[in-house]
Amino acid sequence: ATLQEVQKFIEEHDTEGNGHMTSIAPFYSMVLTKYAELKEWDAIQQLLDKLPPDYVLFENAVRLYGCVAQDLNKMEQMMSRIKMSGFVITSTTTCLAIEAYGRVGAFEKIQQILRDLTADGKSIEDQVYAAIAVALSRMGNVTEV
Repeated sequence: ATLQEVQKFIEEHDTEGNGHMTSIAPFYSMVLTKYAELKEWDAIQQLLDKLPPDYVLFENAVRLYGCVAQDLNKMEQMMSRIKMSGFVITSTTTCLAIEAYGRVGAFEKIQQILRDLTADGKSIEDQVYAAIAVALSRMGNVTEV
């Protein structure tokens, strides 16, 4: 699909003509993924700027920027945007960030996440420990990544 085809698809499925549908997340998650397939990283940001804040879309952008594009700056900006929008970052999003950091060997960033989580006095969920284990095992085999 080309960028124009994606734009046409949006227009055809935008029931109210303003970027809103009954549930925007499933549809726009598909659009974000299409943009990622086309490597149109700026288009992801532009679409999110036009839509109302939506956690599912923000989380998808964290995944696309961090794990697909490996653009940690954009991923971290999305995580900041989640917080600024009044959302609490879930353990699933935390795991995506850990995975992204693991892919590029950014161990200090993973340590920072752990420090932040324990500073909040929260108990760390099993899936976060699992993500850290996977990230560390990948970092041990960086040549295979």
